[in-house]
Amino acid sequence: MAAAADPVPLDEFRLTITVPRDLPDADAARARRTLDHPAFSAALGRLAAALVRRFPTLAAVTVAVSR
Repeated sequence: MAAAADPVPLDEFRLTITVPRDLPDADAARARRTLDHPAFSAALGRLAAALVRRFPTLAAVTVAVSR
């Protein structure tokens, strides 16, 4: 069996998360803690992978979520 070739980037998408400018500091801090939690990153990765799996033409691609 031949060794798999090293993957190369095909495309990148940016997800921007915003809060209202007048959001109370305590609420913004809670949102920040949620975004910083490893469970959030893991869930985002699972969501992106599930989306890609819905498109058969993307069967060979891999998805990575990074910050």
